[in-house]
Amino acid sequence: MDIEVREATVSDVEGFRSLRLSALELAPESYRQIHADEVDTSLEGWVEHLVRSADDPDAGVFLALTDRDAAGMIVVATDRDDESMSIDGIWVDPAHRRNGLGHAMVVAATEWGCRRSARIARLAVNVSDEAAERLFLECEFVPTGETEPLREGSDETLAWMERTLIG
Repeated sequence: MDIEVREATVSDVEGFRSLRLSALELAPESYRQIHADEVDTSLEGWVEHLVRSADDPDAGVFLALTDRDAAGMIVVATDRDDESMSIDGIWVDPAHRRNGLGHAMVVAATEWGCRRSARIARLAVNVSDEAAERLFLECEFVPTGETEPLREGSDETLAWMERTLIG
């Protein structure tokens, strides 16, 4: 299976929308946002999100494609003030898991951050998501010891991880 990871464009709006809504529906314990808040977003709203991302040199949405089908997504942003980047919203469609898509997306995301002079990449993972934590450990992220609730009123806990990008 060929894997292509690239920044999303407006022409990817349907694939991005589908992946995002699937992620929120199938793994609500992994995201601060909830499905109900985004399911009624118009197609134009999804397009606007991708346009804003494309126009912002410090933000990006990447898609992992297999045979031209969107099978995974990852959202990135940089903070030039503290030379860091954040990785958020990573999702691989369950039918495409264990094929290297998650790893390929993290590599693409950290390379993107390096090109923007980020020195540290940070992300938060649900402490109960062992597969995601294993992926991030394999990608050289280490736990920081910081935790926080997933969202207000949630029993789910996020643990922060980070990785040095530039020495």
